[in-house]
Amino acid sequence: NWTFGVTIPVKEKYSVANQMVYKIVLYLMLGIVLVILIIFIISKNILAPVYLMQTSFNKLSEGDLTVKLNVKTKDEIGELSNKFNNFVENLKNIIENIIFLSSNVIESNENIKNSMDILINGKNSEHYNKLSEAMDDGIIQLNQSISIVLDNVRNQGASIQQSLAALEQIKNTNENINLNIEKANLSINDTLE
Repeated sequence: NWTFGVTIPVKEKYSVANQMVYKIVLYLMLGIVLVILIIFIISKNILAPVYLMQTSFNKLSEGDLTVKLNVKTKDEIGELSNKFNNFVENLKNIIENIIFLSSNVIESNENIKNSMDILINGKNSEHYNKLSEAMDDGIIQLNQSISIVLDNVRNQGASIQQSLAALEQIKNTNENINLNIEKANLSINDTLE
């Protein structure tokens, strides 16, 4: 009756299993670190443009119309950035138009006020001389411009004879207009007196 028995130290028996457990734990830890790193990179790429947009919206709400988003992605965030830039540009154009129209309204109101003063006070108006001088200067400049154009056209030669005749007609018409304006001024002066 023989029995045969082998004894293996426990350390040796579980050494292969322990090495496998260590490798599994190591790979699991590396996998977790890698997943965390990937999540961090993806979230940074998604959240960075969102934070940039938030900052730009805050600047816009404070009245800064020079804000531009430089997000170049081709996803929804990039599309939203382009829409934001278009919105800011349109808003800036609207405000510039309002400022331009406001200045025109102010200038028109001033002209109406001056004209009313001239109509009410006649030659005694402080604006009468300015208006009269402005009209005279405008007529003189127009006549000078037409004369310069006529001289230039004459220097061009015979091929421009038709244009010269038309310009002379304009000059004559302008002189008639000058005479009519002077008559109208005299008539207004007579009426006001």
